[in-house]
Amino acid sequence: MIINELKALLGKDVFLPFSNELVGVDLDKKNFKTIDKKEASRIACIDGGCLTIADGGSWIISKIRIGTVEYDGLKKTRQEAKEYYLIIVQKEKYEVVALDNNVPINLKLRGVDSCKIEELASKIMKYFEWQECLNQKTDSLILMDSALNAETEFEKELVDKVLEKKISVIGFCKTSRIRTINGRSLLGVVNSISPKKTAWFYYPIFENEKIIKSFIAKLDDSSKFCYKVELPNYSNPEKIFSILRFFSKDSEMPGYPYPLFKADKLARINSFEKKKELYNIENELKKNDLFFDALSNSFHSELDNRMYRKQ
Repeated sequence: MIINELKALLGKDVFLPFSNELVGVDLDKKNFKTIDKKEASRIACIDGGCLTIADGGSWIISKIRIGTVEYDGLKKTRQEAKEYYLIIVQKEKYEVVALDNNVPINLKLRGVDSCKIEELASKIMKYFEWQECLNQKTDSLILMDSALNAETEFEKELVDKVLEKKISVIGFCKTSRIRTINGRSLLGVVNSISPKKTAWFYYPIFENEKIIKSFIAKLDDSSKFCYKVELPNYSNPEKIFSILRFFSKDSEMPGYPYPLFKADKLARINSFEKKKELYNIENELKKNDLFFDALSNSFHSELDNRMYRKQ
């Protein structure tokens, strides 16, 4: 019954990509290109993790970690993680301070006031990811766990700098809500009509892309997943996808670039760290009346704790 209602809402299959700014190209099986080669290369992968430590309703304290992992072929040559504490206060406008090794940095970012406070920390995490991309002193191909088509003004400013410098960069999207005009997942439709038992990329999706080009790719023939991949117009897609295929053959996660998996693991803030950070900040908050601010946004978690505690 539920699936029948969904199919009724979707209506007739009209497999034309939707975009507010771009003109979609009708899906065609002729647009699939097989990835035949596997090419080793130097690659640096950057990913971020974000944790909200305390939420006072009109202020938030978060922790951000940016992980970078570099490989030369199969050999890991470098890995490092940078951590920041982020303080966001909502007055007439947002005031944002980041602490880098306890040194405060006032972040004057364009466009932050259009964001909801509960979403802002994760969006600022993207700012730090792109800052790390610009700071790379390497000739490696840089694989970002971010779209090149940025969501916010302050992220777009950094992406534009990356593109102006013609840095070899890939925007790799783990998930995507890109859709057809009748409401189907575009990745789902392309995956369903794709060649079987082979690695491939699909292009074009939109006919009037200029600076950034969008692709859909499956990077290993044994994988059931495909991904949205964005490349600058100065890239060589055949070469890029042969490199991505080389790094996507690990048995732990076939079809997904293994160095990016390692960067995600490095950046991720685990449950033990979360408890530790919450404990430390809560103790600091209890020393003054800011603790009562934090209570203003925590009652749902109190209900959850009581609902699921052992009887």
